[in-house]
Amino acid sequence: MLFCSGSQSQFVLAAESMAESELKQGQAQLAKRNYQKAVDCFDSAIRHDYKLKKVLLYRGEAKLNLKDFSGAADDYTEYSQFDAKDPDVQLRLSKLYELQNKPNMALSYMSKVLVMRPKDGTIYARRALLYDKLGQKENADIDRDVARKLGVKSMAVAASAPAPKDAGVGASKTTKPTAPQRATNGKTHRHH
Repeated sequence: MLFCSGSQSQFVLAAESMAESELKQGQAQLAKRNYQKAVDCFDSAIRHDYKLKKVLLYRGEAKLNLKDFSGAADDYTEYSQFDAKDPDVQLRLSKLYELQNKPNMALSYMSKVLVMRPKDGTIYARRALLYDKLGQKENADIDRDVARKLGVKSMAVAASAPAPKDAGVGASKTTKPTAPQRATNGKTHRHH
């Protein structure tokens, strides 16, 4: 079938609109914890608009909740190729590896996030738990100290807080940044 330029543009706009609609439906299913339905909606959104890269984050989150670790890793990795500086994808990859009991990999991604969010005390609290799992008590203690200086009052609550700040992907509406803009007194970490 041949399209004149006007009808082809309308077709593209209709596909993009359909993709956004599927994305919203997928987000609603994700919020309802209907993870397989969410994946189906996100798959449809990608079919309608392959350029809609943010869908990969949402679909990855749904796959993670379905314990499809390989699928989640594929989605997060593909998204990171388009936006490697997005700390949320790094947090998701850290969470993925933590759930697979791969604390070294999780730690690697969590440390990348701290380069991007050096004043986020919750990230220090989460990384302290990873250091604990690896038996690196000194580094864990340093991270807990920094987290407290950045305003984190409860390490357990901060460490269990949802990773992403995007409320549509795995974060609760009550998640708030906890880190005031204070310096970390120049403390550094020894990495093994």
